[in-house]
Amino acid sequence: MTRARKVLLAATTLTVVAFGLAGTIWPASAATVVGNTIIGPGGKCVDISGDDTGVNGTAAQLWDCQATAADQHWTWSGTALTTIGRCLDVTSGGTANGTKLQLWDCNNTGAQQWAAQADGSIKNPQSGRCIDSPSGATANGTRLQIWDCNATNAQRVTVPA
Repeated sequence: MTRARKVLLAATTLTVVAFGLAGTIWPASAATVVGNTIIGPGGKCVDISGDDTGVNGTAAQLWDCQATAADQHWTWSGTALTTIGRCLDVTSGGTANGTKLQLWDCNNTGAQQWAAQADGSIKNPQSGRCIDSPSGATANGTRLQIWDCNATNAQRVTVPA
């Protein structure tokens, strides 16, 4: 088993089938997932623009999954999502629909807090909104945002076991 596929098991996990892919999502409890891809709409991976550069403000987007792309392998702390040494962040701590997601130095603010939902979405408690692909777009480079949680495929993600 590769490092990217190792999962430290929690007491409870949820299994979902979304976008034709079976997998596990993070439970609402504090499970720890190490170095896993996050599969979103169209079977695309949650990715950081710029080929693993990881500078503050780099866009979070959808992209074809690549086993060797470090910026597609995320660690879940129970509240934060990290890749290549930085956290998934809501730009400027925004709370409005359409606020874009980015990579930023981890600072434990509300803009970097995430909670798994039973429907397969990931919610930012500060804004009360979920990670979303605008209009359910699935093209490479689709910039991720927050939007009112609505249980649509545009907001469902899976973490392959």
